[in-house]
Amino acid sequence: MVEVKLPIEKYSSENRKTISIEPNFKIGEVSYYDVLPSEPIERPRQTLLPVTLIKDWINDFIDNHNSENEKKKGIGWNIDNSGLKNPNFGSVQHYAVVEYDTEGNLINYLNDGLLWQDGKLDTRTGIATPGSLVAPIEKINDDYYVHCFWQWRPAAWDAKIIIPDNLTDPKEIEEYKALKTGMWFLTVPGGFAQFVGDTTEDVAKREAMEEAGIAIDKPVFDKKSFNRASVASLVGVGFSKFERVGDEIKQEGEKLFGKMAVRIDVFRTPDAMVAESVNFAREELGLIRSGK
Repeated sequence: MVEVKLPIEKYSSENRKTISIEPNFKIGEVSYYDVLPSEPIERPRQTLLPVTLIKDWINDFIDNHNSENEKKKGIGWNIDNSGLKNPNFGSVQHYAVVEYDTEGNLINYLNDGLLWQDGKLDTRTGIATPGSLVAPIEKINDDYYVHCFWQWRPAAWDAKIIIPDNLTDPKEIEEYKALKTGMWFLTVPGGFAQFVGDTTEDVAKREAMEEAGIAIDKPVFDKKSFNRASVASLVGVGFSKFERVGDEIKQEGEKLFGKMAVRIDVFRTPDAMVAESVNFAREELGLIRSGK
């Protein structure tokens, strides 16, 4: 087996220290907060490394895994003439922004960029079916609460972290970054479409059940683009009433933590899609002006 060892003794980040915040009350296993709750202290040992840096280790791991397990692993993203593509999760293509005349002749090249199709790809058209996320909302007396949980995102980078000047080797820099990236996000149920043509509601209902043990009822949705310069897919963001019917399922590859409900007027998160989902709920519930 090919071995790869990250230099934890040199670059590992310290566990983050947070002030413990107690919930105002509990209903069953769910803690209800009127202020933002404390994030988990421990950093999961899950990170990102360039595939080019650990390709031999990955190939060896896949061979060993597939020889011992019925559920097979493989490299999902592959390059073809159009760009980088994974039929289950999307594609990234290199595009040029051009101008054309009334007869369709190209007359000016402006610049180039990347076009991202986010979601399950239609194999004929290359158009993605985007995923969705939904904020389960509960009203208790005169207050609304957002049911949520902490989720570890290994790609997040803290801009305050400075790469030491003495690191010049690209491999050492990537290893250093791998031990510093990642952040806990306060989030709500959401995920990718499983089938081409999946509706926003279908995705939200499935993810709410899988991630939070929640059966949502008649979700209300809006469509948002989170980078109109490069992302073609409009992700569905919305909210719904719900019924708790079971425990959340720890999905493979995801780090989920906690059963919480945070009062909607104090809910904050750096996750733009989750923030849009909760803000949409605030608008539709008449808690803030929508500008419509």
